Amino acid sequence: MTLGPLFARVWYEGYPRQAWVWQSSGGTDDVEPKLSLTPLVFGTVKGTVHALLVAVPLALLAALYVSEFTSPALRGVVKPVVEFMAALPSVVLGLVAGLWLAPSAWPSAGTTGAGSGRRSG
Repeated sequence: MTLGPLFARVWYEGYPRQAWVWQSSGGTDDVEPKLSLTPLVFGTVKGTVHALLVAVPLALLAALYVSEFTSPALRGVVKPVVEFMAALPSVVLGLVAGLWLAPSAWPSAGTTGAGSGRRSG
């Protein structure tokens, strides 16, 4: 296997022409896996750009608000919390959100269990 098919269009069996396809598993790839990395890389870059379009203005406006408009007492609380969060890896923050924040949000979401899709009450 060479690296060329991972980033180039590939002519898969049953397709009318060459295509960029990413399908790592599933019930429809009976003959061969479809592993073009181009859709995967493009999707990652697209998701990153969209996240930055939201996060950068929000972070700048929050920093401006805290530095210019909050009281010194509130600033004394917010600044150490932000510095502590900056010191933690995002994996740790995700673990905390998954183990503590998500279960505490379940009652307010009105669900009865993980992935059940039913509403309680």
